[in-house]
Amino acid sequence: ERDWSSDVCSSDLNKIVKSTKKNNTIKLTVKKESGNKGTVNYSIAKAPKGAAKYISVSKKGVITVKKGAPKGTYTVKVRVESYKQFAHATKTVKIKVK
Repeated sequence: ERDWSSDVCSSDLNKIVKSTKKNNTIKLTVKKESGNKGTVNYSIAKAPKGAAKYISVSKKGVITVKKGAPKGTYTVKVRVESYKQFAHATKTVKIKVK
């Protein structure tokens, strides 16, 4: 059983406004302020020991947890790069596999 805990605190500049769950994937959508053209990057920040091969995140923010993933908490980092007057913003999304 998977508990897709993806609560993320908002920032003044950027926030994750939507996460949709389907099968073993989560799609994160990031909303930026008008005029902010900063690049959005996604990366796996942390996984249980030996379990990094069971989770991936695409350039478009689709997180996939593969079948057989060990129990534990996986962490995905979302970073919006700075652009002109907009500072960078970083958020983490925690996914619990039970």
